[in-house]
Amino acid sequence: MADSTLKPSSGDDLILSNDDGSKKIEVPESGDVEVTGDFKTTTIKVNNLKDNTGTRTLASDSGSAWSWGAGAPSGSVLQVKTDVYAATSYVSIGDAGTQLGSNLEINITCSSTSNKLLVNMSLPGYWIKGSGRSLQAGLQYSTNSDFSSSSTLGTKPWPWGQRGQSDTANLYLNLDFFGVFDVPSTSTIYIRPYMASGGGASADVYIFQSVDSTNQVAYMSAQEIQA
Repeated sequence: MADSTLKPSSGDDLILSNDDGSKKIEVPESGDVEVTGDFKTTTIKVNNLKDNTGTRTLASDSGSAWSWGAGAPSGSVLQVKTDVYAATSYVSIGDAGTQLGSNLEINITCSSTSNKLLVNMSLPGYWIKGSGRSLQAGLQYSTNSDFSSSSTLGTKPWPWGQRGQSDTANLYLNLDFFGVFDVPSTSTIYIRPYMASGGGASADVYIFQSVDSTNQVAYMSAQEIQA
């Protein structure tokens, strides 16, 4: 069966209206198709949602997930990413590096560099043995999935520097970290813990000390917060 087409005279708009014009669909020669009155349907399929002026993107579909633009109020959580690492052995912290590698890593694609990243991290089994030792902790990010090059997330490499021991007693505890950071890029970034021993490569500084099959799991989460 052939399709039926409603087509006005050249230069005229097409208007489908009820008898008093209170509800109608207008198809102009140029510009947007306009609907007057409430619009009801079972399913709407769109790639982008914009405001009435068409200048601000409220939300857009990347093909796998929605990202929120100007549509979310300031302070809204736009997305949350998490990772968990159940270690099987202790990790020695020596020279500066990402000692946990991809075992504890978050990848996140933020919608704007004006937004903020709220990062939480929990590391169990922190143990320093003897005096003159400490743990320096921060975050590094990379736009490379293999972390072949990385940069400091935030203004300092060690925002969570831990106080060391002044005597020879052992110190054993769990560590919880919290920080708010500027979004460095709208490309996908990979975030890892970045740590160093304040006593050097040979210092007795560990995490996951005394780990076994029943205890000690590390957690990390990142939230993108609307500016």
